[in-house]
Amino acid sequence: MRRMDGPKTSSGFCAARMSKMIYLDVVYNHFGPQLNYLHSYAEPFFTDRHSTGWGPAVNLEGNHGGFVRQFLLDNALTWIRDYGFDGLRFDAVHALKDDSEKHFLLELADTIRTRLVGRHVHLMLENEANQSHLLERKTGRACLYNAQWGDDFHNALHVLLTGEKEGYYRAFADKPLDHLARSLTESFAYQDEVFPLHNKPRGAKSAHLPPDAAIFFAQNHDQVGNRAHGERLSTLVSTEKLRQAMALVLLNPHIPMLFMGEEAAAETPFLFFCDWQGEAAQLTRDGRRKEFAEFKAFSTPEMRDEIPDPKTRGHFSPRNSIGIESSMRRAAANSARSRMSCSQYGISKWCHLSRRGLLVPTPKRSDARARPWKVSTSSGIRKKRTAFRSSAALPIILYPCLKSRATSSGIRSAFR
Repeated sequence: MRRMDGPKTSSGFCAARMSKMIYLDVVYNHFGPQLNYLHSYAEPFFTDRHSTGWGPAVNLEGNHGGFVRQFLLDNALTWIRDYGFDGLRFDAVHALKDDSEKHFLLELADTIRTRLVGRHVHLMLENEANQSHLLERKTGRACLYNAQWGDDFHNALHVLLTGEKEGYYRAFADKPLDHLARSLTESFAYQDEVFPLHNKPRGAKSAHLPPDAAIFFAQNHDQVGNRAHGERLSTLVSTEKLRQAMALVLLNPHIPMLFMGEEAAAETPFLFFCDWQGEAAQLTRDGRRKEFAEFKAFSTPEMRDEIPDPKTRGHFSPRNSIGIESSMRRAAANSARSRMSCSQYGISKWCHLSRRGLLVPTPKRSDARARPWKVSTSSGIRKKRTAFRSSAALPIILYPCLKSRATSSGIRSAFR
C-alpha cells in the first residue's frame, strides 16, 4: 500500500484497487505504553472501574464516557466515510467494558449503519466472549456486525494438527474433533458452556447464525506472532496435514482468511516485535518470558533465555513479512522446499477456484438455493444446518452451496 497523506490520497487509492475491498484494523480497547500522552492530558479517557490485560479500561460510562464514546464513533466514521475504507475489524472488543444502558458496541454499529446509508460496510469483530446477539440477521442482512473471527475453529484445528495442548489450547484438548465439528456447523464451539481456562460460562447459542457470520483461518498474525519463536504451521506439521488444513479453510462454507505467505507454505518466522525504549522494553521482554513459563519447552530460566528478544531490530524486517513471489524465490534454493511451496500454492489456487465456482454465487448465479450440509464424528452426525439463500448484492461475503458431507472416517484420516 502506498503512503496515504490524507483522505484525498486514501480515497484515490481505494478507488483504484482493481475491485478489491480494503479493511482497516482498529484498536479501541487499549493504547501503547510509550508516546501515548492521553493519561497526562485526558485522564478521564480511562477508568479504574474496569481493568483489562492492558491496564485501566477505556472509559465508556458516565459524563466523561460520553465524550470518549463520541470520539471513537467519529473516528470509525472518518475511516469509512472520509478515507474510503470498505470496513473495519475491531480488535478484542471483549475488553471494551461498558455497563451503560446501551453498550458501546451496539451504539457503534448503529451509528455506522444509520450514518452511512447506501454504503455496504463490513464490520468484523475479534470477540472472545462469543456474543451471537452482535451477529444477528434481519432479512438476510447483518443488523449490527457482519462477522466474528473464528478463534474456536482455529484452536480446535490447531490441536488436531499439532497435538499441542498447552496454554489456551488446553480448553480444546479434551474433544478437539467435536469442537471442530461444532465450530464448522454452528460457528462457536463454546456456547454458554463452562470454559476450562476461567471456569465460567463462555459464549451464547449460535446455531441459528448463517455461515458468513464467522471468519475461519488456520493461521493469523496473533496465533503465529504470539508463539515464542513465531513458527508458521508449515514448520509444525507434515505437508499432508498442511494441504488438508488449506482445503478445510478454503472449502468450508464460512468466510476464509489466509495469513501472508500461507498460500505458498512460507516458513519465514513471524516474530513478536516492538520498538519501545527503557522500562517498557524491559517489561515487555520479561513479560514474554513469564508468559511461556508454564510451557514445558520453556520450563527453566535457561530455556526461556532462548526466547527471541522482541526488541531485536531484525524482527521487524522484510524477512518477517513475505509474499507469494518472495516465498517461492527463497524456496527455490532448496529443491525439496521449492516443490513443497509450489505444490501448496497449486493446491491453494485450486481450492480458491473451486470455491469461486462452487461455493460463492455470482450475479449470474443469484438464483442459487440453500442446500443442507452436515459434519460427522465418531458418534454419528454431530450437527446439521441449512445454508442460507445467496444474495448477489453482497459480493465480498462467501455463500455456501454444499452438497456433500464430511464423514467421521474422512475427518479422522485428515488429522491422524
